[in-house]
Parts: sequence; C-alpha cells; structure tokens
Amino acid sequence: MGAAPVPQSSIVLIMTSYQTTFGGNGEPPGIGLIIAIEWLIDRFRTMTNICGDLTVAACVSAHSDKKVGKLINKSLDETSKVEEDQEEAAKQMN
Repeated sequence: MGAAPVPQSSIVLIMTSYQTTFGGNGEPPGIGLIIAIEWLIDRFRTMTNICGDLTVAACVSAHSDKKVGKLINKSLDETSKVEEDQEEAAKQMN
C-alpha cells in the first residue's frame, strides 16, 4: 500500500492499517510517539525517494544519450549522402 505524496500522510496510513488489522476505532498505542517523530521519518522518506528518482533519471539519461548519439550520427550520415547525391545529379544535368 502506497502513501500519498502529502507531508505526514503516513499517519493516516498507519491509522487505517491499524483499524483494518485490529478492528478498533480508537488510536493505536504509541501513536503519540509516532506523531512526535513523524517529521524526521518523513524527511528520510523524502530523501530516499529523491535519491531513487535521481538514480533512475541518471541511468535513463546515460542509456538514452548512447542511443540518441547513434541516431544523430546515422541521421547526419544519411543527410550527407543525400547532399552528395543531389550534387552529383546537379553536375550531370549541367
């Protein structure tokens, strides 16, 4: 189960999971402690999420740079061949 990208949304997730698992309507024991340190845990969770996003973006960028570079080189080669063919055709017409 994922949590929404809202600050301290995991408290709602904890409460929902507790009520679903134990069938209670009240607060779980120790929720005060969780609320007291949630801001710190939330920062670590955000840091982990950002590091993961950066890692994936770097991998995709490195992989796509190789592919795009090959495509650009291929396109430039084809363009130069077309230009050469056009020049030869122009010479033959004169």
